[in-house]
This record gives sequence, C-alpha cells and structure tokens, in this order.
Amino acid sequence: MSVATPTPKAWPTSLPNVITVTSPRLVLRTSTLDDSPALCKILSDPQTMVHLKSMLKDYTIAEMDARTVERVERQHRSLQIPLTVFHNDEVIGTSGFRDIDLVKRTAEWGAILRADTQGRGFGQELLWVLLKYAFEELGIESVIIVTAGANTGMRRVVEKLGIQEAKLDTLGMPGQPGDTLEEPVCYQVTTSQWPALKKTLEGKLERWVGTW
Repeated sequence: MSVATPTPKAWPTSLPNVITVTSPRLVLRTSTLDDSPALCKILSDPQTMVHLKSMLKDYTIAEMDARTVERVERQHRSLQIPLTVFHNDEVIGTSGFRDIDLVKRTAEWGAILRADTQGRGFGQELLWVLLKYAFEELGIESVIIVTAGANTGMRRVVEKLGIQEAKLDTLGMPGQPGDTLEEPVCYQVTTSQWPALKKTLEGKLERWVGTW
C-alpha cells in the first residue's frame, strides 16, 4: 500500500495588518497610537536606553505617533512587525522584527524593555514567543539578533542559550543589522537550530512561570 506524501506547508507571502501573539505572562500586539504615551516614557528613559543612545530623546506624543504610523505602514508592506509588549495590561516595552524578507525568509529580532522590568525573564519569554511565531507561522529560516557590544547582560543571556555569534557581512540581510547600536554584535538562529533552542527556552520559562 502506498503512503501519501505530506503536502508541504504553504508559508505566507505577506503579513497580516494586525498581529497579536501571547505567552504565559505577556501579550504582544501591533502597536497603535494609544500606546504612544507609555512608549514616550520608555524610549525617553536614559536607563532603559543606555545601549541605544542614538535613539534616546525626549519624545513628544506627536513624534511617537509618527514613529508608530511609519512602522505599522512597513508592516502593511510585509517589511516589519512592530509590537507593543504588555504585562498585566501595562505597556512594558516594544519588540518584533524588522528587515523582514519573506522571499529569502530572513528577519532581525529586537526588543526594548522598561528598565524596571528587566531581570525577570521577560527577554527570554519574548525570544521564545517571537521566534516560535517566526519559524512556525511565518516560515522564517534565519533570525538575526543584534545587540550593542557593551550590553554584556543581553550578550550573556543570548550566549548562555547556545546562540552563536555571526559576522554581519555574511548574513545577506536587506538592511544593515544593528545600525542603531554602537559596536553591534550579531547572533543568528536558523530553523535547524530552533527545536533545541525552543526546548531550552521552555525550560528557562518554567523557572519563571511554572508549567503551562
């Protein structure tokens, strides 16, 4: 008796206009103008933006509105996913992907979390839920993670997960990864590495949220 060959999954060729993803403690959804007051405070805070000094300024609501409109328009063109991060219905940061290429199946991940929420495992939780979305829902094959060379905390988190450093000039990204950072350091996660990393991240999350 012949065995039917499974039909390959058809990956999306465009992004939805609105994206919402959830994890045990967080809700992430496409940014809206309602988020601007909270995001102004976060992106204007020197402690939060210590490794993103080129982006630090005293944002006005109008400036944040314009930033959000531009980023959401890029989502409508399937180039970016700008997400606001909520914990207990409170905005604690932003995350998502930029320089998305749904032909080459590549993207760059990033996150900004309010300084007073750091050290609680939210960064690992963001990585888990967004890499899961990228690899398992969008069919992304390579995700780039870029951080400042001086951001030893983030680098330690990434390296302890077994994520390997990559050379910026070998990645073939449509943009320039890390162009808002001083002395950027780049890491890469591929589809072949994702199953092991997913298991590792879920083990880390159990320490923060228990079994879910």
